[in-house]
Amino acid sequence: MKMKRLAGIVLAATMLAACTAQKKPAETKAAKAEETKAAQESKTDAKATKAESGEKVKLRMMYWNKEETVADFLKLAKEKLPNIEIEFNFVDVDHFKGTLETQLQAGEGPDIMPSGESQEHIRAGYLMDLTDQPFIKKYSKASIDSISCDGKVYGVPGISWFEGIFYNKEIFEKNNIAVPKTFAEMMEVHKKLKDAGIVPQAWGNKSWEPLAKSPLGLATVDYLQTDAGRDFDAQIRDGKAKFSGSKLEEIVNKWADAYIKGGYISPEMLQIDYDTALKQFAQGKAAMWESGPWAVKAIKEANPNLKFDMMPFVGTKAGNEYLIGGPGVTYGVNAKSKNKDAALKVIELMATPEGQQALCAGSPGSGSFLEDANIKLPEEFTGVKEVLNKGNVYCPWFVWKCSDAYNTALGKGLQEVIQGNGTVADVMKQMDQKVEEIMAQKK
Repeated sequence: MKMKRLAGIVLAATMLAACTAQKKPAETKAAKAEETKAAQESKTDAKATKAESGEKVKLRMMYWNKEETVADFLKLAKEKLPNIEIEFNFVDVDHFKGTLETQLQAGEGPDIMPSGESQEHIRAGYLMDLTDQPFIKKYSKASIDSISCDGKVYGVPGISWFEGIFYNKEIFEKNNIAVPKTFAEMMEVHKKLKDAGIVPQAWGNKSWEPLAKSPLGLATVDYLQTDAGRDFDAQIRDGKAKFSGSKLEEIVNKWADAYIKGGYISPEMLQIDYDTALKQFAQGKAAMWESGPWAVKAIKEANPNLKFDMMPFVGTKAGNEYLIGGPGVTYGVNAKSKNKDAALKVIELMATPEGQQALCAGSPGSGSFLEDANIKLPEEFTGVKEVLNKGNVYCPWFVWKCSDAYNTALGKGLQEVIQGNGTVADVMKQMDQKVEEIMAQKK
């Protein structure tokens, strides 16, 4: 019995020793893993507190508008966040998307970048999830919805934007011209000005943008923001409708007949860029010019004595005037930024009344989706005050989502129509092709 008992004790001790021996490598491995994790967390914490320490952090910010439009905010950031240096990179709108995508695909890109419409960037994981950031709750739901994807938020509205048609008040007064209330009246104004030897409207048609926005302005008034067409953009977004054969095609044809066939937009205008069109209007060489608040400062610098106002887009009937617009540029944080904490501090500064006022200062007439921002409209927007008060500001491609390709196809397609290379029907087919491509990507 004693021998059996002793043997049992020895066996138990041997098994315990064996178990202990077997556990040691696992325990050592686990311990090393914990040490590695702790070291990584320590590094992360060090990075997180880098912006809060006295150490200088350099961030890169990319934008398609010139630095002058955000100069006031950059100055504010320098004052409020002295240990953060922001390097501003301007890339013109025609090259912005390609430049940004090339950098992002290389695992680089700016720390702070425009977000919102580029939902493909969100799905590719290029933008940091900001859903749980406290400052998100300061913005209106409508503005946040436009920069969300699958219930997650990936950016904040910099400012709200809108675009209408600036007009030279002195030219209108001298020629006894009233601000048009309908599309027919608008074309009568064009004819009267042209007959008087005055360029009716300056067009920067070297870019596709004005050629997309102008017909969409008419379409918004006559269809997209009416009971008959209010669901059309959502159906396009979901792949349940086509541009070809739609009411939108009919309206774009109406616009093309009036402006292109009417001789108010010519092939020569395709050589005119944004800056040239701005100067043409500012110097009184054209009576009208389609643009937005961001252009006011440059117009006044080019001609401090110019008296001008803005009119909205008009339609077949008076009473439903609209401006093209919505949440303006929205800023997000590069998911691969090495200085996310510092970038978040800049985004957080944007989400303050002071930050919004500074952003709007670079684009006089811009609004804000932040509560208590107290943004005041300058006198150059008296003509659209009522439209803004009604909330009649709409942007079709914001509803289309991830589909900047559609309005790009519209604008570039109309550039071809102006040169006699195709028809509006061809443009609509090209837009439908883009819809099919995007729908295929979503599957």
